[in-house]
This record gives sequence, structure tokens and C-alpha cells, in this order.
Amino acid sequence: MLAFPDLTVDGSFALGGAVVARLIMEGVSPLLSIFMAVVSGFVAGCLTGLLNTRLKINSLLAGILMMTMLYSINLRIMGRSNIQLLTVDTLLTPLENLDMN
Repeated sequence: MLAFPDLTVDGSFALGGAVVARLIMEGVSPLLSIFMAVVSGFVAGCLTGLLNTRLKINSLLAGILMMTMLYSINLRIMGRSNIQLLTVDTLLTPLENLDMN
């Protein structure tokens, strides 16, 4: 296994949620929104690696820095602290209309 204590994941899961919520609110397809969330998490992980390899920042500290930065970035992406998705179509919206009785 890779001996790289990475705390980026704490911020990147929230980053994915922020990206999906914002894109769905903007009218983008839910599947494309999920793909963009995966790409954004990939970019966050790559930036952590660049902090470690190019800037010679300790691996644990690079993950902590990226995680902290991502919390602010998530707020910027969403534009506010909370996005309500009850009124928009999501990936699971077709399942809401099924009669499961």
C-alpha cells in the first residue's frame, strides 16, 4: 500500500457534493454532474500530490492544507452555505414516481 497519509478526502467528498448540487441547480444533467464531481475530486487529489512533490511539503501537511482549502472552495462553488434540491430533478427522481405497494 501507498504510505501517504492523505486527508484530502475529507474535503473532496464535500467538494463532490457541492459540484453536483450547483450543477444540478444550473440545469445540468445529473449524470454529467456526477462525472464532473469525480473529476473535481481527482483534481483535488492531484493538487495534493503536487504540493507534496513539487513544493516539498510534508504529505500529511499537504493533505491538511488541501482539506482546509477545499472547505472554502466548496462555499465558493455553491455560492451559499446550503442548496435545496427538493424542487429539481436528480438521478433518483424517476424512482420517486414508482408505485412500490
